[in-house]
Amino acid sequence: MSKCSGIVDGFNPKSVNAGLETKIDQELSKAQVAEREEDAFLKDIGIAGGVNAKKEWQYNRKKELPNYKDRFEQKEELIPHAQEFYHTVAATKTGTGASTKIDNEVYEQARTKYRSYVDKLLPIQEIGRILNVPTFEEIAMGVDKKVRKGLFVNDRKEKKNKHFTYVPNGAIVESRLDITAYQYYDIWAVTLTSKTGKAFNGSKYGRAARLTNVTFPITDSQKLGAIKIAITGPYGGVPKNPYAVMKGGFVNTPVKDMEAMMEEAFNSPDWVEIGVNPFRDPEFYRKDTGERIKGADEIIQIGPVVMAKNVYGSDRTKNNKPTRSNPFKFAYTQDIFTALDNGEFIIANNYAYRKQHNYQRKGDTYVQPYSIYDKKSKQKIGWVEIEQVQEGDSIDVKDRVTGIINIQLDESARGNNAGTKIVQSIMAMSPETKSFRIASIKDDAIGFWKKLGTNITETNRGTKEGRITF
Repeated sequence: MSKCSGIVDGFNPKSVNAGLETKIDQELSKAQVAEREEDAFLKDIGIAGGVNAKKEWQYNRKKELPNYKDRFEQKEELIPHAQEFYHTVAATKTGTGASTKIDNEVYEQARTKYRSYVDKLLPIQEIGRILNVPTFEEIAMGVDKKVRKGLFVNDRKEKKNKHFTYVPNGAIVESRLDITAYQYYDIWAVTLTSKTGKAFNGSKYGRAARLTNVTFPITDSQKLGAIKIAITGPYGGVPKNPYAVMKGGFVNTPVKDMEAMMEEAFNSPDWVEIGVNPFRDPEFYRKDTGERIKGADEIIQIGPVVMAKNVYGSDRTKNNKPTRSNPFKFAYTQDIFTALDNGEFIIANNYAYRKQHNYQRKGDTYVQPYSIYDKKSKQKIGWVEIEQVQEGDSIDVKDRVTGIINIQLDESARGNNAGTKIVQSIMAMSPETKSFRIASIKDDAIGFWKKLGTNITETNRGTKEGRITF
């Protein structure tokens, strides 16, 4: 061993330090290059201040918003039930990764038990209106560094430069929300992922999405991962991470047109609001009933709201659609809330369908479904969706009526002016209303509505609406 070389058995500390310094320099260089690329990207899409403007926006945005824990945290009372759910199912696990399998019967039983606690402690709420449609600039700053992957547009006119991708109609993609953007900045950005390479490679970010022939795929491994999210970090869980997607064919539709379609969907029996939240359920569900769903003919995703058309369960021949298109399959029971009893007919609502929409306040207009019963037989003979105005702190069957959105009578109940009597009775519920809106008038019902004195007009979207004025 040399007394002055500093080398012991071939070990030279100077060369090790030099190598470490080189690695640090390389990592710093990568970070600097990435920031320069992000800065150029942000400036190219219209954010003049680039990265510095983004950082300032993020700082101010976080200051303005409620604490993250108050907005997206699991209910603490649910965590022990989530732990039980996870450990019960995990005990049946075989295989790893994509090959993971769980006992489906055990999973279903544990899921049903967990959902019973969710319904009490963290009930599902519909939003029922369009909220928070982000701009491309907000998306870029909310998604953060990932945005360098690029943005997608819903209209070719929005394609400003190379950073904007126009997705071909029919391209098979997966759609979800970007977690970082909504958790930390309340920006509801759509993440679109293409795995075929025909549309684009990887992920792009956008303002809204419309898909057809939609499925909600989930593997056994993803189910377990979702349950572990419900446990939450400090209790042995994991942070929210992307696992739930909607897969279907992309439809290029301008955002303004999608907004108009969604407004109509809110009042259509064929459409329902859907959601997925691992704190409530590992899988997608209808927000009006909480039922699990596996697919839909079409979805429109704008901000935090997703509306789905003709949803179905695990089998298209045994689907969930009848619950919405005929939402009153339940029998007349003691749980009924009666809005109208004219001696011949009863118009009422079962407690399970009296949902207070999230963000709804006194003075807001909402649409509520009701059963129509024959009073003598207590048999359901049809259904109606009534437009009402909330007059108190919560919705009530006695709220003022302002319109009829949809009405359907069974064939056996038609005749003897039953439809006329029911419509007139509904309007008589609110004598202070002098002009009633009649929405979505079908061609074969024009004669019926005209006999009632309805002034019918065609909207700019091609649908027919009417007014009955006193």
